[in-house]
Amino acid sequence: MIATRTNARENELQPGFISLFFSRTAYLLLAMPLGIFSFTVTVVLLLLGIGLMPLGVGFFIYVFALGAAKYLYQLDTAMLSRIIRNHDQTTIEAPEYPPIEWRRVFKEKAYYEPVVYHLFKLPISILQFASVITFIICGFALLFTPAVYLVLDSFGIPMYDESVLTILFPDFTPYQQSFVGTGLGVVFLFIGIRLTPALLRMPTVLPKL
Repeated sequence: MIATRTNARENELQPGFISLFFSRTAYLLLAMPLGIFSFTVTVVLLLLGIGLMPLGVGFFIYVFALGAAKYLYQLDTAMLSRIIRNHDQTTIEAPEYPPIEWRRVFKEKAYYEPVVYHLFKLPISILQFASVITFIICGFALLFTPAVYLVLDSFGIPMYDESVLTILFPDFTPYQQSFVGTGLGVVFLFIGIRLTPALLRMPTVLPKL
């Protein structure tokens, strides 16, 4: 158990950890707009295809919607497979789906797994985006609280006038209080770094048909 934890920690602190961390953060920031786009394209095209099926053209739109959902799914899983790594540095392979055949559109369950993926991915992407903004972006910004205080103070703008920090630390000067923000930033970043791998793996456990 001790050896396993040691190896895991060594892999986390390898030379490529920083670049991998930034690529993971960038993906999580893009997760919500990509999730909204994929969800909208999939749902709108499917509903449009169903609505226009009595006219015949709806069937072609319906098949196109399944193809678009599959392409967007493969695009998303391809990005995930590059940045999600096990402790032994092997990538997680994305599943492959058969090409869409017109005669099996309403029979093959595999055609609809990307659709289910996009439906569940939207709320997950919102959670991913909110978590990154809260812990990583805000945590990184809080590290520079003393510098922000010095800039504002040079312009005569009070930063901690009747603030919560003034109530909690009445004996601290405003400059000393700014380092409390730096401490909070370190804590937020630590939580964000630990939370990032779990956030990335959330889509990999989505239900399948």
